[in-house]
Amino acid sequence: MSTIKVTNLRHASATANNIALDSSNNAVVAGTLGCTGDLTVTSGNLVLSSGNGIDFSANGNAAGMTSELLDDYEEGTWTPTQGSFSTWTSPTFNATYTKVGRLVTVVLYQTGGTVGWSAQQRMDGLPFTPSTPSTGYFTDNFPDQNGGILVWTNSGLYFASASASETEITVRASYFTNS
Repeated sequence: MSTIKVTNLRHASATANNIALDSSNNAVVAGTLGCTGDLTVTSGNLVLSSGNGIDFSANGNAAGMTSELLDDYEEGTWTPTQGSFSTWTSPTFNATYTKVGRLVTVVLYQTGGTVGWSAQQRMDGLPFTPSTPSTGYFTDNFPDQNGGILVWTNSGLYFASASASETEITVRASYFTNS
């Protein structure tokens, strides 16, 4: 990632009361700061340094609200591990997560191999440690084998119903983390 250091502030046009933010050689206009106070990014992304966020407090606090700061958004992949599964024969997974603030949503697709479990078996490897237990669901290649998932605070997904052998499962669960 390259950084353009703003060295020139100039009016964007003779008729507008906007300030253009551009590189020192005027080659790239990164954005404008309008006379109304709006900052418009026209090239690149708005990047906040670590520990900062976007404050949505202009509308005032609703009853019980403790923060209006969006300070974390992340998407990525995670690697499920066997935990206490009884059958784990070379499964392959497409496992992703989205984290917005403290809320984490995980999605897992088994795309090969075989997994099987008795009721209350655990799959580990969640990308963030859950702060409180939560629930989700799973489906498999047989519609009658759908079931619930319990997300536990030890980073495990507990499957509520048993399945002897699966070659395709889908898991979707959301939970809160402390980080």
